[in-house]
Amino acid sequence: MTRRNWYGEGMAHYQVALALFQAGEPHQDELRAANLCALEAMRVRGVRSVEIHRHDDACEACRAVPSEVLDIADAMAQAPLPVQVCTHVRDERPSFCRCEYVPHEEPQRP
Repeated sequence: MTRRNWYGEGMAHYQVALALFQAGEPHQDELRAANLCALEAMRVRGVRSVEIHRHDDACEACRAVPSEVLDIADAMAQAPLPVQVCTHVRDERPSFCRCEYVPHEEPQRP
């Protein structure tokens, strides 16, 4: 039995999203698929919860997304990324969300 390469699938979706964006075409669905692949890759590795990482220069819409820990199943069901009203500018055009999911690390107990 072969295992799916979620990372590779996610990168393929991301590349399609970027190409669509650069062509001025709708790209949100491909970017969402890339994010869902990233979540599935983490789930397979045993990650149980995630946080949304925003870059320091994130747009106002992305900064407004609550900074909370999400159960990975909830993140997959809700699919809050990409932020639909993102106004981050890339290649002199707005709306290419760079927010991403990162595994949430539980604090170690002594």
